[in-house]
Amino acid sequence: APTEEAVNQTLTALDWLRRAGAERFFWKYCSTFDSTPRGNIGPVAEALMRALGTTQTIYCPAFPENGRAIFMGNLFVGEQPLSESSMKDHPLTPMRDSNLMRLLEPQVTAAVGLANRLVVATGPEALRARL
Repeated sequence: APTEEAVNQTLTALDWLRRAGAERFFWKYCSTFDSTPRGNIGPVAEALMRALGTTQTIYCPAFPENGRAIFMGNLFVGEQPLSESSMKDHPLTPMRDSNLMRLLEPQVTAAVGLANRLVVATGPEALRARL
């Protein structure tokens, strides 16, 4: 969806969920992320953060059951980097870059960083420090 429409739909859903008593929220976006600097993943996430009163979020489009994995900030489809997979020529969202930080940075106003597998494997304290 266009960015403004995606933000409005998401905030409407958030309002409904809050009124229904929800306290935790998970936003599912496409497991192949988004292909343009004007994509809606970053703006929707920032709108959710503002509405929820938080300053951080974690993006992790990994979905191993669908063959989507993240390694050192790069998205893989099966055993190939996204930009080398069949998705690189997708008719609606061609993906020419597998690096999630480079894909996300033009979409957001906040800093983008990486908590890679090595940090996560070290434990919660290391992850908290990295975030």
